[in-house]
Amino acid sequence: MAAIEQLKVTAKGHVQVFDVTDTRILLEDTWNDIHPQNLAYTVARALAGAANGEIYAMSLGSGGTHLDAAGNLVYLPANTQSESANLYQETYNVKINSNLADGTETPSGNSVVAKQSQPPEITSEVTCTLFLPAHIPAGQAVNDATSTDPNAPYIFDELGLKTVEGRLLTHCIFSPIEKTANRIFEIKYSLIISVS
Repeated sequence: MAAIEQLKVTAKGHVQVFDVTDTRILLEDTWNDIHPQNLAYTVARALAGAANGEIYAMSLGSGGTHLDAAGNLVYLPANTQSESANLYQETYNVKINSNLADGTETPSGNSVVAKQSQPPEITSEVTCTLFLPAHIPAGQAVNDATSTDPNAPYIFDELGLKTVEGRLLTHCIFSPIEKTANRIFEIKYSLIISVS
């Protein structure tokens, strides 16, 4: 039997944003872009057992969209090219990986969990969860009717996964969603990896 010398590795990300204030309402359900260079480097570090080979934080921002002169919503392209890529306007960044003992507390409800699919499937999935209770983030509007500025810092329209050293692994641009003190959000971010 011949040895397999080369395999194809693919990764794709899926994002769901829920308002879980009273009932579970799906606000956003979309696929996202992967930063190939940063993800490959991070996977290589993880395989070598080196530091910074893990998903560490989820970042949210308010710079992924804007209104053009005609009032149409314009989506900017994902930042997935340069090693130092980042969100367009990061306004909130929080640790989600409770498996890393770095002296920084992981807020309750946040997690990063890996799951292998059942054979003969060739995929594995990393599920990242970010829970935003009513009082988080500090400085948000009191309720939905408060903000009039479409670029307010907690009207989120972009998010990404990052390593502890801040490397952007993924970038997702979506229709703006306002986080206010009268709403509770849960973000489920699945990174699906397959080898064939």
